[in-house]
Amino acid sequence: VLLEALHRYMSLFFLWFSGDHCSPSPCQNGATCTSHASSYTCKCAPGYHGRNCDKVRLMHGGCRHRNGGCEHFCSEFSHRRHACTCAPGYHLDLDNSTCTPEGQRGRGLGSGRGVGVINGHISLSHDPLSHDPLSHDPLSHDPRSHDPTEQKRRVDRVLIHPGYNQSSSDSDLALLRLYHPVKLGRYVVPICLPARNSTATRTLATVRLSTVSGWGRLAVHGSASDLLQRLEIPRVPLQECRLHTRLNITRNMLCAGVKAGGKDSCEGDSGGPLVTKYRKTWFLTGVVSWGKGCAHANMYGVYTKVSNFLPPGPDHLDRTPANMDRPP
Repeated sequence: VLLEALHRYMSLFFLWFSGDHCSPSPCQNGATCTSHASSYTCKCAPGYHGRNCDKVRLMHGGCRHRNGGCEHFCSEFSHRRHACTCAPGYHLDLDNSTCTPEGQRGRGLGSGRGVGVINGHISLSHDPLSHDPLSHDPLSHDPRSHDPTEQKRRVDRVLIHPGYNQSSSDSDLALLRLYHPVKLGRYVVPICLPARNSTATRTLATVRLSTVSGWGRLAVHGSASDLLQRLEIPRVPLQECRLHTRLNITRNMLCAGVKAGGKDSCEGDSGGPLVTKYRKTWFLTGVVSWGKGCAHANMYGVYTKVSNFLPPGPDHLDRTPANMDRPP
């Protein structure tokens, strides 16, 4: 007992004498700190190195080819070196390129106009909104019936982009702030947002097909769908869209659809998502905005280009999109 007490006393004396070098921790970027007699060591998270894990581990080759091998975001440095980073909610794996979900966290999300807002509530279904006016791919039940996987949240505030132009539909974007966060789980998951002017945005633009969805009309002047609809459509280059439609398509918009017609979003789908899958992750690339008719030949659906309204860095999910921190 005496030896044990002496050992404990010496341990406390030694700790007092040497101090806890990990309080506060000098290690950065999620590293683990271990205190020693007269120093400390940091166990770095994947993608970092240095005494305090304050240096990004760079790879060679640059970001322009295949997004630098990065699953989410690629940052380029001098001498064609680059580093991969992940969207919030993901961590970088040991291969320094793959992004893995950290877990599910509650977060209030919402965008666009008419996103299922009924009597001051927003209804979130167990699948993303989807729609095709002429070929049906139902995803969900009748929205008028009860589904235990749905959540309803009261809308606290609607933020319309101050640059929104009603006549041209430029900057056609809005956010819904909810009174209470949405509970994430198996049936409700957040979508990743692409950083502005990033290699990820350019890489997503090369993916041929994106998915649009909603409960909109099944044909021009037709009735709305009772089932959630989904449609895969190709993205159309901006100049080609302007040439064929002869419409005023701004750089804050993107076009998607088929030149021959027959596949398009329609009235009632506005505010719904256009999502693009890269590797294992879905990104919100567009928001249904407007179009001339539905599914006509040489007429494409027009979507708000989401990346134009986001900060350039990969940490933008926790910040309000550019110029949307105040009501109009």
